[in-house]
This record gives sequence, structure tokens and C-alpha cells, in this order.
Amino acid sequence: HADLPGRPGEARQVVQHDPQIRRREERGRIEDRGHDHHEIDHHREGHFARHIRKMRTIYATRRRVLVDEIQRQLGDLCRIVGAEAGMHVTLLMRSDGKRDQEIAVKATERKLWLSPLSLSYIGTPSQQGLVLGFGNTREEQIPGAVRVLKRILTA
Repeated sequence: HADLPGRPGEARQVVQHDPQIRRREERGRIEDRGHDHHEIDHHREGHFARHIRKMRTIYATRRRVLVDEIQRQLGDLCRIVGAEAGMHVTLLMRSDGKRDQEIAVKATERKLWLSPLSLSYIGTPSQQGLVLGFGNTREEQIPGAVRVLKRILTA
């Protein structure tokens, strides 16, 4: 409350009369400068660190499954870049005239969400490719998604 003008008692009184803060206090969720005290306790107790460790394991498994499936199903249709870490994998397409933006449109029609690499370039794209995110894709969905991509690439 120190950031409000006036004496400490005045600042407290202003805050106490705010109906939104009163409702939060009644629910037991007092907020201080945008941070929920429950959230702060969550971080202090190590829950957040455990959550991060758990999610890193999940994403590493998804990344491994995606890379394995791409190698198994797509073979030499593309080259994988950036598969060591992160939540995206880039596929560089061999130059057979297929445009990544057209592939992305076809993929969207089949409920497969990916980004054309060419949109990341300033000026003329020097490479055609696809950026695949896997953060929201369950492990068991990945083989089927790669199968759909293979059909699009080989059509």
C-alpha cells in the first residue's frame, strides 16, 4: 500500500473500500501488487520447481517421440534442425519445388497446426521448411500427426 499517496491509515482505508479487494479478502485470496498469496506460497513450498521438473520430462519425451517419428516416417523428405531442446522442431525441406506456406495451409485443413519457416525470413526466404510445436500435443497423438504430414508432403 506504500505506493498510494497519503498517510498509511488513509491508504489502507482506500484499499479496504475497494469492492473487488473486499470480495477477494472474503474468499481468502488477498492480492498484493498483482501476486496472489496462494501463488506465492505455492512457489515457496517448491511446488513450482516440481512442476517445472515434471514438465521438462514430459516435453523431453514428446520431443524424442516427435524426432523418432519424423526420422522413421519421413526419412529423407526433410532434415531436422533444433531437436536438442525447446518446444519446437524445425524441418528443412529438400528443394523439390514444394512451398512451405502451401503445405501449412493443407496441414491446417487436416487439423495439423504448424508454421512455414519462410515467414521467419526478412526478404526472400533462403530455405523452405516447417516449424513444428509439440507442447500441446499428447505423446500418443504424435505418430498420427507425423503420418498426416507425410501424406501432405508426398501428395
